[in-house]
Amino acid sequence: MSIRVTSGLLLLGPLLLSSCQRQDEAREEPPRPVLSVVAKSTAASSLSLPGTVEAKIETELGFRVLGRVITRKVSVGDIVKRGDVVAAIDPLALELALRSAQSELSNAQAQLTNAVSTEERQRSLTETRSGSEAAFEEAQLGRRSAVAAVAKGQANLDKAEEQLSYAQLRAEFDGVVMATS
Repeated sequence: MSIRVTSGLLLLGPLLLSSCQRQDEAREEPPRPVLSVVAKSTAASSLSLPGTVEAKIETELGFRVLGRVITRKVSVGDIVKRGDVVAAIDPLALELALRSAQSELSNAQAQLTNAVSTEERQRSLTETRSGSEAAFEEAQLGRRSAVAAVAKGQANLDKAEEQLSYAQLRAEFDGVVMATS
């Protein structure tokens, strides 16, 4: 029996030892060949017609105030976006007009302050019968005139600010420059 056991162990030994080895990792399968078919496409029939391309929307831009052009930032064919500066004129005269309007408004406000205080003085004098009604009415008229002068000065200032904003010519919408002059 010892021969049988020994021979059995001899047969089972290599079998057991072979099972102790690391198993090969998953074998990669060879890539599957891909077949491609090359085919010649048939040309679609084409049609050529003469014609012109015109813009759907076209506008002519120009300055709203007079002045000497100092910069032109675009050329024919340039693409512009809404709000881009296209050209600019010399703003010096417009800036001077703005400063003048500011000083006129300041002067009118000072005259209004003076007219209000004069009216108050004349009112108190008239109430105590130390001043004449004519002087009080004249003071009231002076105050009203000063209020009108302040309103006129503010309007002139607003106009000067608006005209200064016109010193830069801006694109009104996105587009392509078609011509310049």
